[in-house]
Amino acid sequence: MLLVDEEATWSRIDELLAQTLDAATEQDVMLLTFSGHGTHNHRLVAHETNLENLADTTIAMANLAERFRQSKARHILLVLDCCFSGGHRRK
Repeated sequence: MLLVDEEATWSRIDELLAQTLDAATEQDVMLLTFSGHGTHNHRLVAHETNLENLADTTIAMANLAERFRQSKARHILLVLDCCFSGGHRRK
């Protein structure tokens, strides 16, 4: 699934993660990509992100990492093309 511009809202991204990661089985290999903006504190910027309220309107890498840990997928590869993408460590 591809989300572009105004389609790439926080809730739509979260919904797609649920449809993919949460529904994955031990046989699945997941490839996710994000090309957009990132913040200095390792959050992904959605279409409706509010600069005055980054904590509630962006996607925290820590939340993604937790979702990856909870997924039953055999392997998950996340490719990031955004500012500050290299600053998050694998946990």
